Amino acid sequence: MHHDTQMTQYLDTELFKGMNQSSVRDILKHAQSMKLNQKEMVFRQGHQARKTYLVGHGRLKLTQVNSLGEEIILHYVGSLELAAAMSCITGREYPASAEVIQGGDAIYWERNDLTQLMLEYPKLTLNILEIVQNRFGDVQSRYMDLSTKRVEQRLARTLVRLLDRGGKKVDGGILIDFPITRQDLAEHTGTTLFSASRVLSEWEKRNLVISTRKKILIKDLHGLVLIAEDLS
Repeated sequence: MHHDTQMTQYLDTELFKGMNQSSVRDILKHAQSMKLNQKEMVFRQGHQARKTYLVGHGRLKLTQVNSLGEEIILHYVGSLELAAAMSCITGREYPASAEVIQGGDAIYWERNDLTQLMLEYPKLTLNILEIVQNRFGDVQSRYMDLSTKRVEQRLARTLVRLLDRGGKKVDGGILIDFPITRQDLAEHTGTTLFSASRVLSEWEKRNLVISTRKKILIKDLHGLVLIAEDLS
């Protein structure tokens, strides 16, 4: 990357937490920039992992096809978030596919460059490990939800998590600020489209949410949190 103006948006991210600016600028010099075009596949499950990505603007949807051939949504990667760090560092295959659901831009490091930078900057390595650990913790808690919680509670917890990742205050409530369908929600929650639609319709009657084709507006966050924490 050659222009400082291109770099500045990436300075304030968890990846560079606790690092001085000259170190960060050196790490960024080894990155290459790319456009994120709507519906484009950035990487595919099963392909050799050669790059680690840091999203600037935009959003990726990480999906995995399981042994039954079902597609599961693992995670949404938003602004200033990392994708494919561990698989790239270990030189394995990508465990998931990444599709652009909101266009924008990103930067990436080739595997050899990133591993060299991690040797040079131990704090970078620690930050990557912390990010990966937090992501794993999030996935673990979702699997716990799947085995122990009813659909309403799982769906409420999913919506609260998504608000954390991309909630925008608007008239009438908080909007999940990226395209998400009822099918996406069902996959992310580990339930059927029928069950997710039934719950959302019930919540619409109770004035908790408004759900349109690709938008979800949370009208009563407090009420949703009560369901998520099983206090309703």
